[in-house]
This record gives sequence, structure tokens and C-alpha cells, in this order.
Amino acid sequence: MLQKHPLPLLLALIIGLLHLPVVLAHPNYLLTWFNTDDAYYYFVTARNVAHGQGFTFDGIARTNGFHPLWMFVLVPIFALPGLYAPLRVLVVVLVALNVGTALLLFRLVRRHLSPGLAFVTALAFSLLPAIHNVTTRGGTEAGLNAFFIVLLLYCLSRTDAKKPRQVLRLSLVAALAFLARLDNVFLAYLVGGWLVWRETRDSRADLRSSFRVAGVYYAPLTLVLAAYMLWNLIGFGTPTPVSGQVKRWWGTLPNSVYGFPPKRLENYVGQFFTDDESIGPWAIATGPYYRAAEGVVQMIGVRPTRGARRAALAGLGGLTLAGLGVLGWRNRQWAWQAVQGLGLIPLLLGCLLQIGYYKIGGSVAQRDWYWVAEKLWVVLAGGICAEAAWRVVGSGIEKRAWGIGNRGANMVAVGAVVIVSALLVRPHLPRIGRILSPDIAAQPGFYLRRAAWLEANTEPGARIAMTGSGSSAYFTQGRTLINLDGLINSYEYFRHMQNGTAPEYLAAIGVDYVFGNTYILTKSDPYAGIFEGRLVEEAVFRDGEKNLILWRFVP
Repeated sequence: MLQKHPLPLLLALIIGLLHLPVVLAHPNYLLTWFNTDDAYYYFVTARNVAHGQGFTFDGIARTNGFHPLWMFVLVPIFALPGLYAPLRVLVVVLVALNVGTALLLFRLVRRHLSPGLAFVTALAFSLLPAIHNVTTRGGTEAGLNAFFIVLLLYCLSRTDAKKPRQVLRLSLVAALAFLARLDNVFLAYLVGGWLVWRETRDSRADLRSSFRVAGVYYAPLTLVLAAYMLWNLIGFGTPTPVSGQVKRWWGTLPNSVYGFPPKRLENYVGQFFTDDESIGPWAIATGPYYRAAEGVVQMIGVRPTRGARRAALAGLGGLTLAGLGVLGWRNRQWAWQAVQGLGLIPLLLGCLLQIGYYKIGGSVAQRDWYWVAEKLWVVLAGGICAEAAWRVVGSGIEKRAWGIGNRGANMVAVGAVVIVSALLVRPHLPRIGRILSPDIAAQPGFYLRRAAWLEANTEPGARIAMTGSGSSAYFTQGRTLINLDGLINSYEYFRHMQNGTAPEYLAAIGVDYVFGNTYILTKSDPYAGIFEGRLVEEAVFRDGEKNLILWRFVP
């Protein structure tokens, strides 16, 4: 296999060089890189914090609708002047997080996988588009989340429960993982349970020793959790982020555009196997089966009905499980050690609890960056499966079953690593051409066009309420954008929406205009009830297939 020492450096070089053009790209390209409106909720709030306005999106209401550690990372970045300098620095930060995560992941899996497969596993988690698009592009907390989940598993693999300082270090990393993304609370607490169980099983420790380990681990973590909730209660009037409360409330509305929680077991189970990356936690694994099933149905010439697709899915899934079962049985001792050593059991349990929190708890409008832990679990499990397959195939090669011996086996392994690495790099190469294209500089992005239109059609100082207002608030100058959906608004506004008094609240804070999609704002819940009889059309923003209306708000 490949030599150990050059591989971490090679990882860093590949990831860094692939992203260097983005750092130097034309400002218009940065708008295609930070293409998630939710990210701009953070950017605007961080800019306001840096300028001394406190935790507010609109400069009017205090909000806690954010994951705290990512916000604190962003504050010094968005203290920089201008619109684009902070975005360039943020690209560097996200790429650094990608590199750091890859290096940690390599060190974690190297203890159980061969060097080449450890390299490929780390590179896959960094560059697979389904993962890269949420951890390194977009601008949400996903990159920081990935780093701390991997760091938590890495520290878990190296923590000796008999050494309190190591247990304390693990607890503090778990607390940081929780602050990076709050639904990591399930994983953080399960890691402590796994540590105690591992200590009890390995050393036959007495009950007193187990309680001591649990106390050292859980006390700091619980203190951080309690302090965070108290900070929210004192500063914002509610112990948990308002954004999560809003999304659960949306799930109770009869005519919401944000979706509906699964109400039947069939719907709930179906979200485990969907290829929709927003609602499907395991879509990175199940999505390819949908495409393969379509190919099978077409190949055998059967009518492409739902039943035919499900039969093809079941057949492909069954064959995969059978193959994995054979590989697992032939490598059962090593595979079980790898599963335990990589922390896949607490990680899986944490994923299942997190999924249950959203699916059973009734939250809607889930997004693909929620499922970073699930994506990591799939990649780690895939690395174990690949290693198990190599142990079967490679042993046959080394025994001269194919007539090429040990040296030949090494050459095959190196060749496989090079080919797979090239396939992982390939989707990122066209990006360089797009960055150098003259079209990027010639045509301002949608975010800029919409902001310029708002400036041209409203007076300076106007207060404009809209849903999905992140990017508009970031780029529109001289106006105040108010978040209408409540995700990055105050707990007070959320209570007004629930109580049917949102129009009075909007009038009290001086809203002049409402801007957005006609159906959402005049037909769907909760906005139809808020704005009935209160909107007078002023102008229409037309951009391609988008038609957004600017209304004058009548108190």
C-alpha cells in the first residue's frame, strides 16, 4: 500500500489547491458559492454583533435563532469592511475546516484501515459533492459541525477512562460539538455512555469507578448545556432557539408551504430510504439505489410503475445486504473492532435520536446540512466495507491466486487508490473553468439584481418584511429587512404569529413594505391570515421565471 507519511500532506494539498481559485475568484462567483439564503441570516446577524447592535438580524428585535459557536466564529470575520472581503475570508475558514476534518479523519481511520483506504475515506468525506456542497459551500454551520463530530470521535478513540484529564478533555470537545450544532446533544451524551460501558466491559471496573467516569464526563457537558439555556432564557425570553420552535409550529399548520411531518409509519419509514437529500438523512447511501433501480427497470423493459421500482430497490438492497453479510462474517473479528474503535455505535445511535427528534417531533423544512453526522457514518461504514472487501480480494492476490504475488497486490492497491482519488477530484475540476469564465464578471448574480431592484423601488430607510430575507438583508443598502418567517426573528414575534396578532406587531415596528411570492404571502399559512386586506401592490420584480411582488403594507 501507499506509504503513511506523505498522505496527510497530500490530502491537504489536494483540498487546498482545488479551492484556491475560489479564494481568488471574481466577487460574482462568491455569490454562487454562498448560495444558501439561511447562511446570510448568520452573516447579517454576525455583522450586527460586530457593529455593536447585539444579536439581532434587523436591528430591531433580539434573536437566538442560530447555533452559537458558528455565530461566534463569524463575528470577527464580518467585522471586516465591505461585502466581499468577509466572504473571501470565510472561504479560507471553510477550506481550513475541510482540511482539518480530513486530517483528523485520516488519523482516526488509519488505526483500523490500511493507509490507502484511510486516505480515500478522508478524501471522500471532503470532496463527495453531496457532502462538500453542505460542509464547504453554502456557508452554514455544517463545516464546523463536521469538524467537531470527527474531533469528538477521534478523542473518544484515544480516551483512557482511567485518566480523568482525558475524560474531561473528551467532555469539553463534546460540549463544543453541541455548541457547533445543537442537535449534537444526543451524540454528546451517548459518547459518555459509550465511554462508561467501554470502561466497565474492558476492565471489569466496579460501580464506583463507572460513576466517577460518568461524573467527570457529564458534569462539564451538562454545565455548558444549562449555561446555554440560561443565557437564552435571560437574553431572549426562551431557553431554546426560536427557529426550532417555529419549524415545529409550521408542522401543525393545515396549509403550510414548508411541508408536513410524517403522520403514518409508512411515511416515517419512507424518509429513511428516500433520495431527497433534504428530508432523507441517509440519502447519500440510498440515492444511488434509486438511480440504479430506474436503470434496472428500463433495462428489463418493465413498465416504470411504483411497484416495479420498489421491487428493483428491494432486489438491489437485498443483494447488497447479502454481500455485506458475507464480507462481515469473513472479517467479523476485525470488523467488530473497527466498528467499536471508530465510534460507529454511539454515532449511529446519536443519528437515530436526532432523526427521531425531527421526524417524530413534528419539525418541518429540514435541509440537507442537518444530516452531516449521517453522511459521516455512511462514509466510515463504507471505508470498513471497502477494507473488508480488500482483505478478501487482496489475500487471494498475495497468495498468488492470480499469479502476481505480494508486489503485484501492492501495485493493484496503489492503482485503485489513485483511480478512486481521481474520481473524487474530477467533479471539482470544472469549477476552475467557471471561475475563469468572462460570463461571471459580466453578469451580476440574482442576489445582487434583487437587492438593486429593491433599492430602486423603495425609499431610503424603508422597512421591508419578507420570508427568506437573508441575502436581501446582506446586499440591500440603506433599507431594513425584517425576517417574516420568524427563523431569525424574536421570540416575541413568534408568539404574535401564534396568537394571531402579527399584523399589530409588524405595524408597531414600522413595516412599510412586504416583498415575496404571491402564493406564499396571500394563500398559505400563516401569512394569508396575517396579510388579508393589508397589502396594496406597488411593483413586480421579474427575473427569469421568478415573479416577486412588492406590496405596500397597510397597518
